[in-house]
Amino acid sequence: MTGKQKILAAVQTMPEDASIDEVIDRLWLLRKIEIAQGQADRGEGIEHDKFMQELLGDDE
Repeated sequence: MTGKQKILAAVQTMPEDASIDEVIDRLWLLRKIEIAQGQADRGEGIEHDKFMQELLGDDE
């Protein structure tokens, strides 16, 4: 699916009274998800437990 097709599909699923800001927010969220999926596919993520240790500062 092309970028344009993804945008049109996302906009078409929104309510008829959606504001421009809501549409932009939805598109931004979808872009961030797309970026994250690419990072995960490339193995750039970290395991949940390791992330939680880093977040909480648990260096044990």
